[in-house]
Amino acid sequence: VRYLVEGSVRRDADRVRVDVRLVEAATGFQLWSEYYSRSLAGLFALQADIATQVARALQVTLVEPKRPAARALENAGPAGAEAYIEYLRARQLMASWVTADLEKASSHLHNTISLAPDFAPAYAALGEAILIQANDKGRVELARVHDTVKTLVEKSMALDPELGEAYGLRAMLRPEGEEVLMEQDLRQSIALNPSYTKAHELLAERLFFNFGRPQEALELIDQARALDPLRPRAHYLKALMMLDSCEFEQAATLAREALRVNPRFRSGFVMLGSIASWGELAEAARLQEHALALDPRSGWIGERLHMTYLALGDLAAAREIGGDSLVSRWWEELFLGDHVARGELIY
Repeated sequence: VRYLVEGSVRRDADRVRVDVRLVEAATGFQLWSEYYSRSLAGLFALQADIATQVARALQVTLVEPKRPAARALENAGPAGAEAYIEYLRARQLMASWVTADLEKASSHLHNTISLAPDFAPAYAALGEAILIQANDKGRVELARVHDTVKTLVEKSMALDPELGEAYGLRAMLRPEGEEVLMEQDLRQSIALNPSYTKAHELLAERLFFNFGRPQEALELIDQARALDPLRPRAHYLKALMMLDSCEFEQAATLAREALRVNPRFRSGFVMLGSIASWGELAEAARLQEHALALDPRSGWIGERLHMTYLALGDLAAAREIGGDSLVSRWWEELFLGDHVARGELIY
């Protein structure tokens, strides 16, 4: 990195104050600095001013035309800035994958759409939030929300045919048997928006676990981690790959990094619990209990903790958390050695 833009942003009611400076990374020499105080309604003009000043200081030219998303926010007038803030709040909440956070994110995205109906990224983000929640509940829920998410994909593409996020969301909807089309969508997503780390993550995950191309996958996930070091899921996916290769120490380090950047990222605790379960079952249970405390409505985490309790020999605790689900009961009958009952549950 040759140059850094750094500074601070503060909001006070309907005012935004920005202190920004451009420095050489190697020497710390300050090339340019400025202080701005603008109304919230002038947020997008302020962003454009800063970009222009930075470009001028670097003696480069900005040539990219305004994208539909930027025009949609500007066309919304004073509400456009508030719509954008609602969108950013949603994206921040979605990073944890916690059910309650995803519900709050969906609410913020509905607010965004209400304030700026032509802002395409909000529709794609809303579809992603819905899919993440459905994925936690299994295939039946995924099938139930499929048409809703498909409509959101179509809406976002209609508003902006070159929105990388929309192609990434369409890839997430692809069923088994459409792996080639899925990869095409994800590569198109990255081509349209090279900074969209979600597409890098999804493609790396598929290449590693489904397509048998681990080297490409590792290169892609490392790109994602470099593009957005504060996104926990990129570190977590690399940890999954390391775990699959029995590189337990590297997996644990990556899981801890995911939790460092987002302490609410529940999957990081589950990952550390999985690693601990090889020799420290009580520690595994403690970590998984913490993950479930973060997201008490997660069926996936509950199933993991249920199995850990059985491994500890605590049938009462397992039954308390497993409830009456068929899967939980099946594992309990396996623990008890009742193969007839297991057969009846499978039937």
